[in-house]
Amino acid sequence: MPKARSNMPIQNRLAASIAAIALAGTASAAFAQEQDSQGGDDNVIIVTAQKRSQDIQNVPIAISAFDSGVLEDKVVDDAIDLSFSVPNLTVDIFGASLRGVGDLAISATSESGLGYHVNGVYLGSAATEAEYYDLERIEVLRGPQGTLYGRNTTAGVLNVITQKATDEFEGYVTAGYGNFNSIKLRGAINLPISDNLSTRVAGFFLDRDGYATNLFTGNDVDDRQMFGLRSSTKLEFGDTRADLVVSYFKEDDRRLTRTKVLCEKDAVLGCSPLQVGFGTPDSRGTLFNTLGAVTGVIATGFGPAAVDYYANSVNPADTRLINEDVDPTYFVEEWSASLEITHDFGDLTLTSLSGYQEIERGLFKDFDRFVPSQGLTRPITFDFFANGNPITTEMILTGRRDQSEAREYYQELRLASDFAGPINFIVGGNYYNRRSSGSANFTHVTIAARQQQLGFPDAFASLITESNPVKTKSFGIFGEVYFDLSDDTRLTGGLRYSRDDKTIQTRQIFLNPQADGSLPDFTFGEFEKGVVTGRIVLDHQITPDLLGYVSASRGYKAGGINPGEVGVETQGFDPEFLNAFEIGLKGSSADGSFTGNVSAFYYDYKDLQIGQTTATASLTINTDATIWGVEAEFGLRPSSRFQVDGSFSYLNTQVNDFASIDETDPFGIAPGTVVSEVTAAGVVKDVDGNSLPFSPDIKIAIGVQYEIPVGDWTLTPRIDHYLQSEFASSIFSKPIDIFDGYSQTDLKLLLAPDDGDWEIRGYVKNLFNNDDITRVLPAGRLVGRFREVVILEPRTYGVEATIRF
Repeated sequence: MPKARSNMPIQNRLAASIAAIALAGTASAAFAQEQDSQGGDDNVIIVTAQKRSQDIQNVPIAISAFDSGVLEDKVVDDAIDLSFSVPNLTVDIFGASLRGVGDLAISATSESGLGYHVNGVYLGSAATEAEYYDLERIEVLRGPQGTLYGRNTTAGVLNVITQKATDEFEGYVTAGYGNFNSIKLRGAINLPISDNLSTRVAGFFLDRDGYATNLFTGNDVDDRQMFGLRSSTKLEFGDTRADLVVSYFKEDDRRLTRTKVLCEKDAVLGCSPLQVGFGTPDSRGTLFNTLGAVTGVIATGFGPAAVDYYANSVNPADTRLINEDVDPTYFVEEWSASLEITHDFGDLTLTSLSGYQEIERGLFKDFDRFVPSQGLTRPITFDFFANGNPITTEMILTGRRDQSEAREYYQELRLASDFAGPINFIVGGNYYNRRSSGSANFTHVTIAARQQQLGFPDAFASLITESNPVKTKSFGIFGEVYFDLSDDTRLTGGLRYSRDDKTIQTRQIFLNPQADGSLPDFTFGEFEKGVVTGRIVLDHQITPDLLGYVSASRGYKAGGINPGEVGVETQGFDPEFLNAFEIGLKGSSADGSFTGNVSAFYYDYKDLQIGQTTATASLTINTDATIWGVEAEFGLRPSSRFQVDGSFSYLNTQVNDFASIDETDPFGIAPGTVVSEVTAAGVVKDVDGNSLPFSPDIKIAIGVQYEIPVGDWTLTPRIDHYLQSEFASSIFSKPIDIFDGYSQTDLKLLLAPDDGDWEIRGYVKNLFNNDDITRVLPAGRLVGRFREVVILEPRTYGVEATIRF
């Protein structure tokens, strides 16, 4: 099986990983004698994981937190970069997985198990494409957060906290230039308007050339053109504070969400389930070939007489080179706002948190991902781009346009105590309301030819899966009590009641008019359920600098309804429940020069939601799983100038008692197949014991930096290295579903005057230009069962200059 092209053999990458770790250990020892009297307070990170401000080392939850300085040091540009710093976290544009838990479902009503919050507000469809800018910190809470955060936090919570307005006039401007003609601008200005009113305005801009090239059009693709703006306003009056944040983000470019296609031609299935390569599918077994024969627009036949119209098509053996009929387009626009009002009654604090979001996404791409080597027998006019502007062509063209829009409201009200006695609490409730719509429009010249042959209206010239509207209403009531059993021991108990009500109107349009020629009716589906979740934690301050804890918690992710499919009754899928057990230690040295946190966990995962493709749709079903693992994070600062930080995680995931048909291997011929049943639809495979997708066993991250005095200047080099083991791309874990582990090394060099308001930063990301596979998405039988893969971003480098005022 060909691997993604790499400029560095895997043996060398492993050696580089070991060398980087050894370097960190050696450097640690070398500089251990340079400890000075710098106080530990400088290393304290304050988080709001329990919806109150606390030192991260005093919170009995596995948390990774990064303030603005650390984000700059590690060159964390977006959510994807967090994968290289957080134990057991994998993030890309298609979703996130934390400790093996994420979003494997495929439905307009499915949601991620990792709750994404911005300034505490839950967002069901956040614009994670955006670059991070002007942040105060990022918190990643690992494990179910079913009490304070509630629904859809079976994996944990990712909370992005933006910089708020302050009472000082200040600001900064950062300008950068890098390879791929990358131009980056970031900045913020803080304006105190009066003694109790201030505002802050921040923004970013990114414009760069594409990482890939389309051989057919000759254009660069996978470029970026995006910008964002944010205003933050703070108003204080007496014991009341209000923070209003309004954000806007827009992207309009040729983003390539799925970098490359892999396939080894198979005459029956299209692409082989035994091996992959830089080949093209065999079109003879596809529905489009049949429609071409029926309509006569393709010079092909049926069965042995059929012709493979990809026979001489080219799939370049380069992961950064594609060959497609048309360049992709990508668009997203988001408005969001949050308002947090707090009032201090002394021993009690009342908080109101309101949020609103509108988001719209649209993309278009070549659906079959290749340029067929054969043309049509006659011109066909059809709406190839699915935008209302038909074209006439003699090429075998097929496209896919996805469009979605959503708006959502969030409201939370909570009351927290701060009594001097042994008992404190948080009680509250929240409400979430979301309305969305979405469609996937698959255009193909043969569908249009068949529609014209049958005399159907133009609305039937493509295959459309449409859901409109999709509604979610949810509310929760929660409470958590903190009881000090002694000066060093605390018991925490919490409960939450959540209720979800989801409805969907959905249909599939595919040459299926009603008797009067009109579009098929929508079918209606509904999911409604109320559940109780919670947690109990016992933590003990073993020494003044060492905290131990044990916890048991229950997480919940709402179920939903599958999209419509011709001839199939709309069905729902069940909610997920996760019973989690965890033990952990959090420690630091007395002077704060070292911090180290370790945790071990066990998950009993019930009704895990798994998405699968069928002939013309994608459906979600349920199964069970067992997960366990260990994690460790550390930070070492033996002197004021030297710093080492890193993390390690081990993860074991296992599917329990589950069997299903593998759409990419319906005959069950792949090695290792355990046959459960043979049906007319295909071989049902027993996958009991297989690993969950995108859950590598091992992840290691380590970073080293040292401040070097140079006269009146300071030069700070930093190196970050990340390594992960192999992973499965599918629950079926066929040999071709297993992909090698990969590594990434990043460098940064910071130059700043000791008494100055400016700095210059140089960086290199993905130093060795690795282009390993990070995600695999199987295509259905409509286009020949090829595999679309996501590749690491190539080596990028550049320089940035910042001026502060």
